[in-house]
Amino acid sequence: MNLVELLFGNIVQASAIITIVLCGLIGYKIEKPVWTTKVMVSLSLLVVLSVTLQRFGIMIPLFGFPSFRIDFLHIPLILVGAFFGPFFAVIAGVVADLVGLIITPTEYPFFGFMLNKVLMGFIPAIMVLLLRKISLKSGIRVAHITLLSMTAASIGYLWVTPSLTISGSLIELGYETKLIVIALLLGLMITLHGLLMNKSVSKIRVFALLSAIVVELVVSLALTPLWLVTMYNIPVFLSFIVRVIKAAFMIPITALLLEGLINASSKVIRQTIFK
Repeated sequence: MNLVELLFGNIVQASAIITIVLCGLIGYKIEKPVWTTKVMVSLSLLVVLSVTLQRFGIMIPLFGFPSFRIDFLHIPLILVGAFFGPFFAVIAGVVADLVGLIITPTEYPFFGFMLNKVLMGFIPAIMVLLLRKISLKSGIRVAHITLLSMTAASIGYLWVTPSLTISGSLIELGYETKLIVIALLLGLMITLHGLLMNKSVSKIRVFALLSAIVVELVVSLALTPLWLVTMYNIPVFLSFIVRVIKAAFMIPITALLLEGLINASSKVIRQTIFK
């Protein structure tokens, strides 16, 4: 590692730490935490569940290669943000990362991935606060616009991408392959738009969908490639289209799971989230 790479790595690490601290301070200022036994027990269970789910991730093949990892460690952290607010979301993200490091030690802790876990709960917590202040109709409109923007950007990027690299192998993307993937993306996005136009749509569904979208965009598509550049010098756009495809599949799965889990919670909790 040369001096420039070392300096860049230190700047990225420091920026991640500062962002985590800022998220904690903002979360504390927005909604002062109430430390109770029930809260602590619930947080502990959700953190343990997140760490456990991370351990049981699976690799999904694409184009004949094990292309991307699927896990649901973000689901418990999103629930922490929804149920307990932004400050506890930061605490849960930090603890989940530290526990994960203890269970699976690495050469050194990388604060970028800790920031990922913090944002998995912090973003939904902010989403809850915003949805409390706007009408259901406005929330649905925002979800539609976000979905349309993501779909257009994904299809555009896929169409102009000639090839991708998976497991060290160069895969040429012909028009037939692109059309198949685009058809799948459109099918998934149309399904999500349909869920938003259903008469029974609620703020919980809008929250679940927006949280799934924004967490995937920020954590998986924006930040994780930056961390991989810093740690392993993997180019940002190497196999980026694979992350886009993964996001397209993970968003509906995450949204449906979140909606189901929140609806399965007590009526008091559901009313508290969007009071």
